[in-house]
Amino acid sequence: MEDRYTFRPSGGESWQDMESRVRMALRHIAQKTYNSVALVTHAGTIRVILNLLNVKSRAETISFIPSLGKCIVVDFDPSVLFEDKPPEPPKQ
Repeated sequence: MEDRYTFRPSGGESWQDMESRVRMALRHIAQKTYNSVALVTHAGTIRVILNLLNVKSRAETISFIPSLGKCIVVDFDPSVLFEDKPPEPPKQ
């Protein structure tokens, strides 16, 4: 699983790169005074968001396939976005 997390295709970004980019975007949103936020995105970003918000582990998100057009509602504490959590160890 760690290979999948750090693998960077030619001209692309790794899961780790995307996680960093998504965390910055979510932190920016969390600093606003919105009552609620709707994000429209693709499955890869949904997987990263669910992990960053502690809804699913990284191992769970890699195998998670959201249905097309599915609405996923998550209530969360924005402070989790400002904790620098260490990378999860690979699961055997």
